[in-house]
Amino acid sequence: MGANVDDLVQEFVYQPNTLVEGRGELRGVVGSIIYEFLFCKLWLRKPHFFIAVCMFRLFITRLAKKYFPSIYQRLRVFRYERYVFPREFMAHVNRLLPSNLVIDVGANVGLVTETLARRGVRVISFEPNSSAFLKLKRVARRFPNVSLRNVAAGMENTSRKLYFHKDFENTKDDLTQASSLLDTKSNISQENFELVDEIDFAKFLKSLNEPVELIKIDIEGYEIQLLNHLLDNHALDNVSYLYVETHERRFPDLIASTEKLKERIRREGYMEKFFFDWH
Repeated sequence: MGANVDDLVQEFVYQPNTLVEGRGELRGVVGSIIYEFLFCKLWLRKPHFFIAVCMFRLFITRLAKKYFPSIYQRLRVFRYERYVFPREFMAHVNRLLPSNLVIDVGANVGLVTETLARRGVRVISFEPNSSAFLKLKRVARRFPNVSLRNVAAGMENTSRKLYFHKDFENTKDDLTQASSLLDTKSNISQENFELVDEIDFAKFLKSLNEPVELIKIDIEGYEIQLLNHLLDNHALDNVSYLYVETHERRFPDLIASTEKLKERIRREGYMEKFFFDWH
């Protein structure tokens, strides 16, 4: 019974973008409170004290975010490592060697990038969104083993529209994680976008001339086109493992193309390289 409840908490509380996009910090605090509510049973013994602890944690989180951003970032990374990132991913990360090369595609503000960088590996991070990239640069300044690319990992060397979330102008919440090159994604605005550079990621991988231990891909629906492009160009032979977030659960229009991609990966013998249960 406990495992089922834990899975429920992971699915609906801790995971980014599952409830209301852009409110990850507050959701994380609420998530940890619910986790303790379900498992620590503090509320049964001292309900008033439990409520006080909840309010205090929320206050401290907001205070740290405003006045101590570096501490807040480290606490946030710790929470993601413990509660959000898949256990399989973290187990792999903890086995990494300093000589390993890893790539974060769709790095956003750098939570995965920092998690990888703290293990001493060489990290290459791709993030096309200009606002998110400014925050990603703060992570890179603390880790000399991180190399940044302010471009989209895609199918050709060109300029493309990166579409913003439809509510990005109406909220102070950070909705950069919802930005997408996919113009059919239901939660983006086709009127609000920025032009970004795109590179041929297949050519980039081949140009490295060395093995890549892992690649994390979270690019808001565009992973279908990107992975098909990598398969078309036989660009995965030197990649050990890929952790991919697919988006068909939230965007039904992607179900057919996602299943078709997975079937192609099975047929071509690459399925052992993939982990699709990112979130």
